[in-house]
Amino acid sequence: MRTTKSALPGAWRRRSLAAGVLAIVAACAGPAPSPSPAPISSPAATVVPTSIATPVRPTATPAATNAPIALPVLGHTATLLLNGTVLVAGGAIDPESRAPVSAAEIYDPATNAWSTTGTMGEPRSGHVAVLLEDGGVLVAGGNGSTFEGLATAELYDPTTRTWTATGALSTPLDWLAATRLGTGDVLAVSQNHAEVYDHVKGSWSVTAPWASDRGNLSTLTTLANGKALVAGGGQREGCAIAGADVFDPSTRKWHATGQMSDGHAGGSATLLDDGRVLLVGFACDSNVFAELYDPGARTWRRAGRLAQPLGTAVELPTGDVLVLGATPDADPLPNVERFDPGTGAWTELASLHVARAGHTATLLPNGLVLVVGGDAPGSAASVELYDPSVAG
Repeated sequence: MRTTKSALPGAWRRRSLAAGVLAIVAACAGPAPSPSPAPISSPAATVVPTSIATPVRPTATPAATNAPIALPVLGHTATLLLNGTVLVAGGAIDPESRAPVSAAEIYDPATNAWSTTGTMGEPRSGHVAVLLEDGGVLVAGGNGSTFEGLATAELYDPTTRTWTATGALSTPLDWLAATRLGTGDVLAVSQNHAEVYDHVKGSWSVTAPWASDRGNLSTLTTLANGKALVAGGGQREGCAIAGADVFDPSTRKWHATGQMSDGHAGGSATLLDDGRVLLVGFACDSNVFAELYDPGARTWRRAGRLAQPLGTAVELPTGDVLVLGATPDADPLPNVERFDPGTGAWTELASLHVARAGHTATLLPNGLVLVVGGDAPGSAASVELYDPSVAG
């Protein structure tokens, strides 16, 4: 892994928390529900045309150009909304200072245009954004303007295009992972801490601890059985852990599950159509860049071998998994590979236009993949539309 000027925490570095915060965690006390939140912002949407070009069939390398509005380079989130548009929120625009921003933009695939959509209540980077059942988006945690962790959370309403405050986490969390549970609530984890957001009450509560000692940059996936799998994550001293734990929403308890072949941090975990989970990302001590978890057997096994340590994955309509670019804080890569769950084989595809690390990739309703940002020269405010059907 490379050394860069970054707000991204080393996966192995423990963040110090104030004594008062530790007391709250020890007490496992969640915050009280927020009273009727006041709107944070409600500006009119300003449509800005984009110069992104859909790849010309059958061009091998998908086209890419810079978007004409300030898009983030690292630490942002990209969320596919129910109406087929994509919400890109927060992150850092300046690749040098890595200062987080509060800006948010919407990409509309139907018009191939970007529009601003208000600002969050405060700048944040390394946060999470989760689509709720009602179509809104929950944004929580991250690094603030002082590069310290945030406990605040807010909600985005795509109908009114406004942001409102909601209940805060009990302790600041950054570079966390989150997933929506079958109950409609949201589970968020970072280091050895986990909280559940009650989507009805608008408040958070701390869960029981797990057995593994992990840092941040773990993956978190809701399984087909309604439970949630957390895997990998930074280690206190060293690279990353190989441990995994399962959260049961009915008991609000964690249980250790099988060990991976190697430690992983900062990768992606994808729920496959058959219920298994594919994990990809940087491996600490081997070239095992991909592993498969079987929730029935509660075991992990190696999932073939990628040509490069890629880390950002999306599931395609075919059930295959597309993996593009490198993990955060790794050397940027333009490589793209596709995994076939039926055969277990990996196929190298046409590369991205720009080498990227720490970017986002979102599958659009039209089958293209929207790739935003990445920690690499030329990737700031850079957007690509990648077409898997003509890439290889």
